Amino acid sequence: MRKPKNKTPSEVPVESAPVKQVVQNETLRIIESLRDIASLGDLHNAAFGSDQQPQILATIENQVEKVYHFSSIGIYLITDVDMNFDLAYRSDNSDKIRLQSVISKAIDDGTFAWAICWNRPISIPQDNGEYLVLHVLTSKFRAIGMFAGIVPAGQPLMSDVEQSLLSVILFNCATALENIELYEKTKFYNKKLELTVEKRTHDLRLATDVANRANKEKS
Repeated sequence: MRKPKNKTPSEVPVESAPVKQVVQNETLRIIESLRDIASLGDLHNAAFGSDQQPQILATIENQVEKVYHFSSIGIYLITDVDMNFDLAYRSDNSDKIRLQSVISKAIDDGTFAWAICWNRPISIPQDNGEYLVLHVLTSKFRAIGMFAGIVPAGQPLMSDVEQSLLSVILFNCATALENIELYEKTKFYNKKLELTVEKRTHDLRLATDVANRANKEKS
């Protein structure tokens, strides 16, 4: 049996220049996204005070748009009072009525609640050819909200790499948001403790003064 003849370098198929360019561009985009994600660590140190929340939410939109385009973006955060998901942020180009409409539908059919159980993007087809992408905002310890993005009709769905990058971005930002919440609670309890100490110190001084006066009267 004759061995197959080895191909010479000139006979080996070579990727076309356009394909190479596409691969290079995609690789550079991923590298840039990874650098941006690495820089999100600075948010964890800077996220002190409720006034930082808008900055973090805007950062989410900015980083997500570098990975994948959504026609509308909404970020819903869980409230401490009634544990509902309230719209805390939406992109400037978002159609608020359309966004609320698809979210209401997802809540009614149970898709929104189902997405909370999965720490990854969930793509839900819409009647008009769009897709709603839901991704729970969760830290290491608990869920704190939900990311919602509308994919325009006809746009390719997210690749595996884009989905992974989105998950990393949202995890980092969820951690930063949780840091804000922990900071605010710590500040509240420290203030409460400070007031308690002041009140008890005041009461002790009053009691001491009363005791001193009583002793003087006896003597």
